[in-house]
Amino acid sequence: MTTAQWTLVKRPAQVQGRRTEIAAMVGWEIRDEGVSWRVRTVESYRKQQPTLLTTRHVQKTQFDFLATLPTQTAQLTAGAGGTVDAELRRLESMDSLAASLSVSLG
Repeated sequence: MTTAQWTLVKRPAQVQGRRTEIAAMVGWEIRDEGVSWRVRTVESYRKQQPTLLTTRHVQKTQFDFLATLPTQTAQLTAGAGGTVDAELRRLESMDSLAASLSVSLG
C-alpha cells in the first residue's frame, strides 16, 4: 500500500530492533506503524533529487533504433542443457577452486 510518498510493508520478524541499521544500509526512511513499517527513500523524505532510483517516460519511437542492430542469436535455449552438462563434466575433471565453485553452484 502506498500513501503519499510512503509505502507500507510488513515488518520482517527476523529484523526486529534493527530498523535504524537497515534504513542506513538501504537509503530508506523507516517509521513504525503497528506491525508494519512505512518506508520511503531518504531522498524523497528530504525532497532531494533522486539518485538511488529514477524513472522517466520513454516514447515508443525512442526504441526505433533497435531495428538497426544486427540480429542476435539466442545464447541459451531450451536445447542448451547438453552443452551446459558437458561443460560441468569438464569442470569436474579440473583441479581448481574456480572449477569446484562452478560445479557446486551448477
